[in-house]
Amino acid sequence: MWWLRIIVILIGLLNWRLFGAVLIGSSEEAYGIAIRFKDGRKLKLWMTHLPDFERLFQALRKADVSLDPELAKIIDEDLASSETEAKHGEGGKVTAGILMALAIAGALTWQYWPEKTRMVKRELSYTYEALAQRRQLLNEMMKIATQMKNIGSTVEFDNLMKQHDTLEKQYDAIQPTEED
Repeated sequence: MWWLRIIVILIGLLNWRLFGAVLIGSSEEAYGIAIRFKDGRKLKLWMTHLPDFERLFQALRKADVSLDPELAKIIDEDLASSETEAKHGEGGKVTAGILMALAIAGALTWQYWPEKTRMVKRELSYTYEALAQRRQLLNEMMKIATQMKNIGSTVEFDNLMKQHDTLEKQYDAIQPTEED
């Protein structure tokens, strides 16, 4: 595999950003074992990223597979130290359950969060007599407004303004009915 490293270094000279990946890749070691079957075939297992790989060695021991003496010694030491370690409790499962319950409760709370109440606008309802009276007052106020445009003296204008104000007060005094 020496030729592969030389090719990568030559390519790295052309593209200097590639050197970072080459240096990281060349310094990483992958640990593994090779299992040789009775018919001569080999099975290579890389242990670097294999969780709980100790179980593989325990299965090989139970099946009475012959191991390299040096490897058997290392396995025996590692398995003996892993058996004396404290077993993990159920705290992770309990924590995961609590977090799941909180996530579901939060989702449900958000789903059923009360919305702001909207103001219901309703039109004012008047009786026919009140509407007729309001219409009459409105017509009188319009007549006074047209007279105010044609007046030249301020005394007459003030008198018409007072009449308009009294009619407007009467107009505003007519209240709608409370019926819906």
